[in-house]
Amino acid sequence: MFIPIKTDVRITKPPLMNYFLIAVCIAVFLATYSPVEVKYGYKTFVEPLKPWADTFVLHSDQPKVWQFITYAFLHSNIVHIAGNMFFLFLFGNKINYRLGHIGYLCFFISGAIFAAVGYSYLHETAMLGASGAVAAVTGAYLILYPRSNITLMGWLFFYTFPIPAFWFILVKMVLIDNVIPANYVNSKVAYDAHLSGYAFGVVVTGFMLITRLLKSEGIDFHYMIKRWKRGRALRDSLQYEMKAAKSIRPEGQSSKYSSESYKLLNDSEQQICRLAAEGKIKDAADSYVSLLNNEHKSVLPENEQLDIANNLMGRGKAEQAEKAYKIFKANYPNYEYIEHIELMLGLLYSRYLNEPENAVKQLERACKKLSDPEQKKMCSNELKKAKKKL
Repeated sequence: MFIPIKTDVRITKPPLMNYFLIAVCIAVFLATYSPVEVKYGYKTFVEPLKPWADTFVLHSDQPKVWQFITYAFLHSNIVHIAGNMFFLFLFGNKINYRLGHIGYLCFFISGAIFAAVGYSYLHETAMLGASGAVAAVTGAYLILYPRSNITLMGWLFFYTFPIPAFWFILVKMVLIDNVIPANYVNSKVAYDAHLSGYAFGVVVTGFMLITRLLKSEGIDFHYMIKRWKRGRALRDSLQYEMKAAKSIRPEGQSSKYSSESYKLLNDSEQQICRLAAEGKIKDAADSYVSLLNNEHKSVLPENEQLDIANNLMGRGKAEQAEKAYKIFKANYPNYEYIEHIELMLGLLYSRYLNEPENAVKQLERACKKLSDPEQKKMCSNELKKAKKKL
């Protein structure tokens, strides 16, 4: 048996709204919890709440509007509230930090409502507990911090070990704890509310990242997908190089430096980024080339800079692509696939720009880091050719 005890995500501001929600849930539990045994025929049941609190429980067969919120602050026993508050503390602190206090409160309430709607659509029994809202918060954590680690503790020998948050949440909390039991276990646990909450957290958080309502910090799931796409675009450019049958070296154009264009530079960069965001990468690349022709080393955000460099390479604009890749490498030296950038520069210098000395420098660096056998072989062969030109 393993339980999560902490994550490796660090926050710099106190998650006061999450503390407040936890405090409210505990206060409501203390005010409403009063278990009483009640007999129905030959069976005995335990009614966990005081009679007056029943009006705040979600009765799916005849629900009241307020019950879609109030049910989330009620709990049936100590284990119920302890489990929910533990996971709310574990994951909610980080989501509170990312969304802000008001944003987090709205997210928590909305998650509770969505979970209640999902449960009521499928069931006619009563429901209480913050599980649906906590699941929404956990789903948000899955999207915002998929590459973080969760430390688990084994009960038997009290040892700890880290596990990727993405797999723990997806496999353990969603699949094993909810999807499978929902189909094969007869229980009073509101699995469908949990699954509705997870769905809400994942979809809404993903939507906020895609639409930029929530700023990406370079560690979320949306950013991972974008990095994968950029890596694929870079590999496509490498494939283009491998299939290229002729040398392309267009004559570069240069124009006199204009102070007027310098004044417009910020606006120009913003326009380039807008074109790239709209999917007009060719137009964005052409606009960027205009800046390069003004002899100004304009630096765009990482995504746009790399996309434009790849586009220029794919269109055979060797000199412009070299400038774009060189600027990228100088300003983003910690890029995950920096060896691919070095390989591209090496190929450009060796094949098209007739700069064997620069080609050797870039190719030697790339050969040490590349892991793909085909790319490594191509790099090694090109390095030998470049050295012969020295």
